[in-house]
Amino acid sequence: MNHIDSDVSNNDKDNLEWVDYKINRQHSQETGNHRVFGEKHSQSKLSEETVHKICSLLEKGCQNSVISKKLEIDKWNVVNIRAGKSWRHVSCQYDIDIPRKKRIGPKTVDWVRFRKESGMSFEDILEISHKMTREDLKRIFDIIRDECND
Repeated sequence: MNHIDSDVSNNDKDNLEWVDYKINRQHSQETGNHRVFGEKHSQSKLSEETVHKICSLLEKGCQNSVISKKLEIDKWNVVNIRAGKSWRHVSCQYDIDIPRKKRIGPKTVDWVRFRKESGMSFEDILEISHKMTREDLKRIFDIIRDECND
């Protein structure tokens, strides 16, 4: 769903149009409403190359403290990447073990269900969620599938 005037609070039917994710993203970039993340973010302390190194080490099972010492970075950068709280657009490309499962609330399931029913793919939903891990989204897709089989 695209807000033609870029005002998300304006839900007038003449201001809404159905578009796919890529068109919506392009519109947000053209109007300056897209979120900046990664190296381009003003508070970024890591390069994308370093994040790929971190993710590769996480995928191999290395501990956060070992990675932070090896790369000479703050351990909280590694903790947040592992948890999917930062650099998710990079970490989602890796199979990283997240130590504990978080609770997935009904609003999150509804948010994913709406996007899935409007034709968005798994990867598109993952890309726009920014805080959701690949594993979380798989769990939500399982919840939605199980609801349909009841």
